[in-house]
Amino acid sequence: MEKAKLLGKALVKNSNNPQLAWMLFNRTLIVGKCNNITSFRRTLPLIIPILIRANMFSEIDTLHHHLLLFPTPPHHLLYSIVKFLANADHLHKAFSHFQSIRTQFPHTPPSIILYNLLVRTCLKQNCPNFVSWLYKDIILSKVKFETYTLNLLIDGLCDSGRLEDARELFDLMRAKGCEPNDYSFGILARGYCRYGLALKGMELLDLMKRMGSVPNIVIYNTFIASFCKEGNNDEAERLVERMKEDDLAPNVVTFNTRISALCKSGKILEASRIFRDMQMDGELGLPNPNAVTHNLMLDGFCREGMLEEAKTLVLSMKRDGIFSSVDSYNIWLLGLVRNGKFLEAQAVLEEMADDGARPNAYSYNILIDGLCKNDMFADARRVVDLMITCGVSPDVATYSALLQGYCRKGKKVEANKILNEMISGGCLPNTYTCNILLHSLWREGKIAEAERLMQKMNERGEGLDTVSCNIVIEGLCRSGKIDKAVEIVSEMWVHGSASLGNLGNSYIGLVDENRKICLPDLITYSTVINGLCRDGRLDEAKKKFVEMLGRNLCPDSTVYNIFLHNLCKRGKISSAFQVLKDMERKGCNKTLETYNCLIFGLGSTNQVFEMFGLMDEMKERGLGSSDQHRMPLRLLSVFGVTRKYFTV
Repeated sequence: MEKAKLLGKALVKNSNNPQLAWMLFNRTLIVGKCNNITSFRRTLPLIIPILIRANMFSEIDTLHHHLLLFPTPPHHLLYSIVKFLANADHLHKAFSHFQSIRTQFPHTPPSIILYNLLVRTCLKQNCPNFVSWLYKDIILSKVKFETYTLNLLIDGLCDSGRLEDARELFDLMRAKGCEPNDYSFGILARGYCRYGLALKGMELLDLMKRMGSVPNIVIYNTFIASFCKEGNNDEAERLVERMKEDDLAPNVVTFNTRISALCKSGKILEASRIFRDMQMDGELGLPNPNAVTHNLMLDGFCREGMLEEAKTLVLSMKRDGIFSSVDSYNIWLLGLVRNGKFLEAQAVLEEMADDGARPNAYSYNILIDGLCKNDMFADARRVVDLMITCGVSPDVATYSALLQGYCRKGKKVEANKILNEMISGGCLPNTYTCNILLHSLWREGKIAEAERLMQKMNERGEGLDTVSCNIVIEGLCRSGKIDKAVEIVSEMWVHGSASLGNLGNSYIGLVDENRKICLPDLITYSTVINGLCRDGRLDEAKKKFVEMLGRNLCPDSTVYNIFLHNLCKRGKISSAFQVLKDMERKGCNKTLETYNCLIFGLGSTNQVFEMFGLMDEMKERGLGSSDQHRMPLRLLSVFGVTRKYFTV
């Protein structure tokens, strides 16, 4: 007992010298063949964190094997090693130890608490195969599930797009001896809303009542936000009334949720109406708008280019003393920059300091990014100098904005200077910065340099992400290697960025087992679908579209416009309008590009009256400029349509 106490003190004293700490532990307990479990129980919580911090995993393996030599192996100590490794996010090491223990001692499972920790860590590190193994092991070991455990599993299934499996597990909760709680319903509600199935998810509200529970305000707010985002304002209004029937008063979060969703979907007038109602001093029984509400409206006005309304709101906020935060100033700065008001934005930066809201790096980066996007590089550099003068250090976002601007304009010398300045200033490029360079190199056809950059990214531990893979896929499509691009997309679902190994030996090993797997996204599929359509391989493009839907990736207007453009270009107008119907069924709004594709297609087949019908619809929706509204007349001339269509 005294020996363990002395060893414990020595370990604490030498915690910053892991080699010496391990030598003391090893000589005292392992080489000395100590078989006193208490000594290990007291010192193991001290030595394991020291070894983990020093990445001394072989020594941890030695300790694991030594514990197995005890006549009655101390399972609780073996499992505690797993716990320490999992808490330190060394999932693969933890899982290896855990599987070893479970294989050797199948009848001595750990507590559900350790299972919860491992499931949570697996989900955080996107390792669904490990989660499946753990779920099966809990069932085989007959450890009693907790509601928390099943909530974790349901959340993981929702995150991976397996909504039906999540619902099935939810329905089995009572059979597994667990009562669903508010979190269970909230997780599932969020899953339904995320995949555009809010109406189907509404059945959860009735189910909660049948189970003797009342939906809480968080669940209601989740559905309200989803309906607002979908443009289903009537359903959102009905839900607010239903909340009142359940004796739940819609709070400011409820209204902020609605306003946020409406602003993001461009329905600023509807959002403004709700905002005005909230301002009526409780006459309507609504909560008063808070600083968040005002910021949401300010952002909404700025996004829609309604600067006069935004200025009026800013003055009102200043008058009420709620325009003093850096967040409010940054929203206003971003609005001015987005609308090309750079002088006003510069004045706001100066005003911030006077009002005591010291600009942060993001404040300066807003202006720098806007200037770079408008090719005003000298002005952007002056803002960087101002930033440094004011004691704010340029960060990765600062240099990335400059780098992206120079790369876009093909200014290689200036881009290299920025990169060198960035590194010499101790600001290391991240994956986003490297992707800017990667995109530039692929666009210029410098494939060998792009390969070297990806290898450097991997060596530095940055790793490649989905954006990196999309850049490579786009480069392959542009260079006519569409089959290789399609192959990589399929492989990404299994191997992530390691699928780039299919391009050749220089790409192999771009990711190891500890890196996050990057999966294809909507941009990935849009790129290959566009490439296939451009090559006239429409049937293959359709197959990729179906595959995308099967992976729970919801198409947007961009994907549909690709099909519309290529179908209209080939004179397949009836097929194009079938695609349009599917587009509208999926809730995708027609964009200016949608109308342009269809008008071009109709013009090529002399369907003049249909063309003008679409033009009227465009005008009603406020899409396009007056010059674009004259496009049909030019098309009539291009396609040689005679004047007989206009004679009475």
